[in-house]
Amino acid sequence: MTYSLTAPLSTVDPLMADLLAREHERQAASLHMLAPSMLVSRAVQECVSSPLSNLDGEGYVDCGTDLPGIEAYESSYRHVGSRKYNPSGPVAEYVELLARDRLARLFGSSELHVNVHPAAGSVANYAVFRGLLGRDGRVVALAPTAGGHLSHGTPIHATGMEYDVRQVGFDADTEALDPEAVAELAHEHRAEMVIIGASSFPRRIVWRALADALGRLSPKPLLVADIAHFAGLVPTGAYDNPLPWADVVTMVGYKTLGGPKSGIIISRSADVGRRIERALFPGLQGAPRLAEIAALGTAAHIATTPGYHEMISRAVALAAALECELRVHGRQPAFGGTDTHMLVLHRLPGATRIAAHLEHLGLLLNANMVPGDRNPSAASGLRLGTVALAQLGFTENDAPELAQLLTWAIDATDADLEASDRVRREVRELLSTLNTVKGT
Repeated sequence: MTYSLTAPLSTVDPLMADLLAREHERQAASLHMLAPSMLVSRAVQECVSSPLSNLDGEGYVDCGTDLPGIEAYESSYRHVGSRKYNPSGPVAEYVELLARDRLARLFGSSELHVNVHPAAGSVANYAVFRGLLGRDGRVVALAPTAGGHLSHGTPIHATGMEYDVRQVGFDADTEALDPEAVAELAHEHRAEMVIIGASSFPRRIVWRALADALGRLSPKPLLVADIAHFAGLVPTGAYDNPLPWADVVTMVGYKTLGGPKSGIIISRSADVGRRIERALFPGLQGAPRLAEIAALGTAAHIATTPGYHEMISRAVALAAALECELRVHGRQPAFGGTDTHMLVLHRLPGATRIAAHLEHLGLLLNANMVPGDRNPSAASGLRLGTVALAQLGFTENDAPELAQLLTWAIDATDADLEASDRVRREVRELLSTLNTVKGT
């Protein structure tokens, strides 16, 4: 085959083209209730597949807090040259500056220091550890069963291997994070940093109360808020903004913000931000993914629109309604319920097997550890989210039907072919009423 820049994938690699077509069909035939992701808009996909992927762009670029217009920036570029080690051109540099400016404003102020280089949220968290702590630095974080993330210092992650981390745990009936309990452990551990974020704790966290409790300690530990799962809710007011209470905030683009699979770090202090910058590059990464940075900028722009706010509002209302309907069917939510788009059901032994069976029936969600579980393979929780459902046009009025469908699916065994077929038919009927993807 002759090498070609312009031949379509179906010609260059028929097998890969077929695999992607199969995945498209699988997703189109399923109800997407995966809490850690949403549907990616066409606009964001266009950014990711743009010519920015042709560039390297190693290094950072800065122009202060006042972003000029693109024409002024191009003129400056012609006279001053690139601000990066590997030039990527004025447009690519401006794309990065625009993404940073949009994200800063989205989360409260153009004065915030924003880093859009992390390849992933876990890389962002590791860079924060590396930038702000010495070797064996002392940290307090949420335990994984309480919703904490692997990159918050678990023994199997680099953050846990290199730093002295103590974990805050609580039981499945806990409905609110106790700031005083976090501060007490931070005091006992003489923590230099407290990182709080929830991958499966679906309740609001009152960041001001947490900052106040930590502020009474001497010395005061740095507060890092990981809002990877809830970043897209913050601009709508559906989840409390950690800024200005947290010193650093980390997040990702793709879970609820509608962007690409990459990380974001926002610091209140430029000095703190620069320390993290150096830890990330050259400490952990080389060139950033410029196409994904463009996608982050577009996602931040979309998150300011009324349509996006309405979609997130529907997602949160749907989760609350779904919680109520599932209770009617005898399903118990962990943590007393939800304040967000996320819902965790517990007391489901064999949750991993149940989640696999639900996937086979066209219901996409995941098994999840809850307080009391010993390891992921013995998880007894099911985690689901409603943002993708809201994007598809579902509302709280659909909660009774969705709850009934989930109940049938959870109760159906692999051997119960009649019940399984009923669930598949219901999924197909629900999807058949949705002519177009709505939302972002």
